[in-house]
Amino acid sequence: MSASERFLNYHRASITSSELLKAPKFVDSYLKAVEICVTALKTKQRIFTAGNGGSHADAIHIAGELVNYFTIPHVGFPVMALGCNPAVLTSWGNDHSFEEQLSRELSAYALSGDVLIAITTSGKSKNIHKAIELARSVGVKVIALTSEKGASFLDADVSLAVSSERTPHIQEGHIIIYHALCAEIEFQLTQTI
Repeated sequence: MSASERFLNYHRASITSSELLKAPKFVDSYLKAVEICVTALKTKQRIFTAGNGGSHADAIHIAGELVNYFTIPHVGFPVMALGCNPAVLTSWGNDHSFEEQLSRELSAYALSGDVLIAITTSGKSKNIHKAIELARSVGVKVIALTSEKGASFLDADVSLAVSSERTPHIQEGHIIIYHALCAEIEFQLTQTI
């Protein structure tokens, strides 16, 4: 198989995964996630994002788009990516446990009514599970970006699950989802600000 054939095969698989996001059940979940985020920001609550590896980069990306702006100029929204402070990450990981680092950081900032966007393609990331447990214990709503298999492992208010078993295609779906989420949050909040 040539490089161009491999590219076309990869592209087809990516398109197939993203087409499944148009299913009515998924769209309903997406709209619920939008409502959770917009309600929190309207009432001066915060959004926290968390992930590992590429999902950590996505968590940072979401925060960057909403603190700055994505498509519509607006005041900065209070959105923070967990795991970005190396002193907290390394000290807690070294002294205690990497599995608890995100939940420890969340415990320092989160208040009832805030939102956690937890990103895990597998749904099995132990530090994400701990962060979700902490969120639940203090009244923080949880939105999970994951895969269909991963959703079954997570205790989320809303799961935005990509129908693929391949991590790259799940991550590609997540980018579409959170770009749409950021754009819709901005749209709804700039109509009322």
